[in-house]
Amino acid sequence: MAERRTDAPKGMKTVAVYKKETYDRKVEVTRTATNPYTSSESLLPRDSQPILPPLENPQVHTADTKVDNKVVDGKFVHTETMTEHMMKEDNKQNVAQIQ
Repeated sequence: MAERRTDAPKGMKTVAVYKKETYDRKVEVTRTATNPYTSSESLLPRDSQPILPPLENPQVHTADTKVDNKVVDGKFVHTETMTEHMMKEDNKQNVAQIQ
């Protein structure tokens, strides 16, 4: 029978803790107008506060803005969508006493 090798001393065990945190945010703003040239400034608020605070020191952080123009029932619909994704992973090993 093969003996299991551990780095922990006798009466102790190695505990591995893996933690993954993600943060996703999507903001969509729509304006309907009869004239397609109503306003050219961005509809997305520049200083909008998220409901949840973003992650501190994320390992992955992506942000994307999409602008879409459509004609619906003879009116011009301008939609701006901002998506944001953050992720952080952590893997720790501790030595703990066997209980």
